Amino acid sequence: MVFTKEYHQKRGYCCKNQCLHCPWNYRAKKQYTQIKK
Repeated sequence: MVFTKEYHQKRGYCCKNQCLHCPWNYRAKKQYTQIKK
């Protein structure tokens, strides 16, 4: 199931599930951290 940009805006918040059409660009903001040994 793919939620549209309009659906997300109507809902009014980001679910942080890395949705393909996220208007809040949650996917772009995800940062990867390195594990220090």
